[in-house]
Amino acid sequence: MLETRTSVCKRYLTEATIALLCVFIFCEYLLYYVVLIQCSWPILDPRKIDVTIPEPKLEETPVHAMFIADTHLLGPKKGHWFDKLKREWQMYRVFQTMITLHKPDIIFILGDLFDEGQWSSSTEFDQYMQRFHSLFSVPKNTHLYVVAGNHDIGFHYAITPYLNQRFVNGFKTPSVKRVTMRGNHFVLINSMALEGDGCFLCSPTEAALNKIATHLKCAKNNGNYCKGNTISRYSRPIVLQHYPMYRESDEICNESDQAPDDIKSIKFRERWECLSKEASEQLLDILNPRLTVNGHTHHGCRRLHRNDILEVTVPSFSWRNKDNPSLLLAIDEMEQRDLPQAFRLLGEMNANVLQVNQLVDNMLVRVKNGEISTDKGLSFLEMKYHMLLSYLINLTYVVLRKCSGERIEGDPSIDRLIEIRTVLEKIRPIDHKLKYQIDKLVKTAVTGTINSDDPTNFKANPDAFDSNDEESDSDQDGIDGFKASQARKSNIYVPPKLAAVHYDGDETLAEKMRKAGERARRRAVSGAVLRELKEEYLDAPIEDTHGLGEKQASLGRENKRKVEYEENYMTRLPVTKQEKHRHRQMTTIGTLGEEITTFGESSSVSAKKRKAQKKGKAKKSFKKKRHH
Repeated sequence: MLETRTSVCKRYLTEATIALLCVFIFCEYLLYYVVLIQCSWPILDPRKIDVTIPEPKLEETPVHAMFIADTHLLGPKKGHWFDKLKREWQMYRVFQTMITLHKPDIIFILGDLFDEGQWSSSTEFDQYMQRFHSLFSVPKNTHLYVVAGNHDIGFHYAITPYLNQRFVNGFKTPSVKRVTMRGNHFVLINSMALEGDGCFLCSPTEAALNKIATHLKCAKNNGNYCKGNTISRYSRPIVLQHYPMYRESDEICNESDQAPDDIKSIKFRERWECLSKEASEQLLDILNPRLTVNGHTHHGCRRLHRNDILEVTVPSFSWRNKDNPSLLLAIDEMEQRDLPQAFRLLGEMNANVLQVNQLVDNMLVRVKNGEISTDKGLSFLEMKYHMLLSYLINLTYVVLRKCSGERIEGDPSIDRLIEIRTVLEKIRPIDHKLKYQIDKLVKTAVTGTINSDDPTNFKANPDAFDSNDEESDSDQDGIDGFKASQARKSNIYVPPKLAAVHYDGDETLAEKMRKAGERARRRAVSGAVLRELKEEYLDAPIEDTHGLGEKQASLGRENKRKVEYEENYMTRLPVTKQEKHRHRQMTTIGTLGEEITTFGESSSVSAKKRKAQKKGKAKKSFKKKRHH
């Protein structure tokens, strides 16, 4: 009886152990497959495909990407060991199950890998990295990239070159890194380096972003005039970072994994819970991304920037931060990405064809009816409409080849389209100048009348002048001319009409003589005799001239320069007649008397006086009467 009970207990114990083991295996292993197999890669709507992505090659397949944020691996200072074991096991099983079931091509972890990375020592950080690589190990054909978070290296004010370089060396991830896969460009950015204060981390980050933007523009323009460009195929980039773009709070978020209602309305602090507004706008201006993915808030959110830039905030991947942790699966479906562009081109082509057909039909009817002469002016219109028709024909051919799945690279129709478009752009100023005249002629031909508000009706009309007015004007002109001739005959001063002159007609002879005397006195102030009187009776310093007068001093200076020149160049200078005459004047009695009587006036003034005296005598002798 005892043996029977013992065997029954063993059987129950074995069954319970097996049941518990099965439950454990199911809950900690199989359950992840049951849940995660329900996930699937998204299917894009062809109408929403980004047309900036280049046409894929035949051997290329879509890019499957998985995004994870805020793993927060616990460190040695915070958290219980059992809590650490439980959370890390859950993340490990989810990560490995997703890789097994869905096989992503590339995986991104968007910051806050560690919970205590900022405060860890060098040894603790090395242990952190070993645990991270063991939990998030990937096969050889899968690529894993990480972004720095504030828990990894600290907020901006706490980042040191040592903490930053330790993270960069450990994960081979600088502040800005571009990853390209099958024509898709992922730009990984350190959010803490977007403060814009010129620190050791911010300046290189801005320079790297500008360099990537330049390479993207060069790739978009087929690499023209770009040296050292490493991007061969252009597509709008995908920005990956830890901080979300600027937003006031999570109130605008309406997702299944959004923030709880009690914290949803809490305002975000710039540079703490999100990027600053200036940094967000600058980032969108520089890169113009088609998608930006981030984390940091531990809750999900979706929003749209500038009508075509989608932002996705990925919730935390750790059960310690969120009861329903999540991840993001994304696919770049490269097939049929030319369909939206083809639909748009077809719509534009139909509208342009209808417009051109209507214009051409109207012009042909008017030309056939003789309403418009083709001798002058119509050649420009004919050329313009022929070019428009050729442009539409070539455009239709290109769209037909695109819809048929054929390549248009190197097709002659592309060159013809470029040539026609260039000609149409060149003739646009001429078309703009002729638009008013053409519209006026067409309106006149249609209505048969000229608009009374036409500005050309207000120009001068010589035929409208009255003959009586002309006669009165001619009479008035004759009177004015007669008055002018009478004024000239009566010696009335008539000022010239072209040049302004000083009027001195009202001055009398006495006033003129008084002004001439004042000018003579002013000239006498600088005379030699007056200067000698000043030196004798005034207390001013005396200038030693060695007994020479003004003319003698001038002649002495000239002789001195002449002697120096002759001695330097060993040659004799000739003596001119003027020099001999000046030398004789210095020694004559007449010259000395003239200097005394004129108070040292210049010889030019004396010469003028002598000429005036001679002239007066000549006039006086001319007026003498002759007696017979």
